[in-house]
Amino acid sequence: MARAAGPNTAVSSEPALAPADKPADKPADKPADTPAAPAVSQTPPVRAKSDTPADTTGKWSVQLGAFAVQANAEALRDELTSLLAKQEADVLPADSRTPRIEFDGHLHHVLVGAFDARSEAQRNARALQRVLSRDAALYRR
Repeated sequence: MARAAGPNTAVSSEPALAPADKPADKPADKPADTPAAPAVSQTPPVRAKSDTPADTTGKWSVQLGAFAVQANAEALRDELTSLLAKQEADVLPADSRTPRIEFDGHLHHVLVGAFDARSEAQRNARALQRVLSRDAALYRR
């Protein structure tokens, strides 16, 4: 006969096994004498490829978009190129007015600038947000 069960208790119509009826525990299998797994390769990650020969030696950039589809990244880059060529963008440093695309193996990142210091990238991100009226994020390589 089934017994009442709480919310986390399984209900069974089979009789419970008495301790003598339980199968004997198997002895633990001895580990085989096999060599340890090879160490994980320490190869560096794939470097991002740029579609423009800009100076990209800095560790930080401002990201204005990231896309799985390259054509979408190119469309945003072209739109930003037009917007950043306008007189309103003259308040930005020259290296913050040239968008580029870098592919990291998964996404096509639309980036502007290459800065050694994070604080410098943050200042440029805020300026780009004001000029473009769009979100910007920091991108570290």
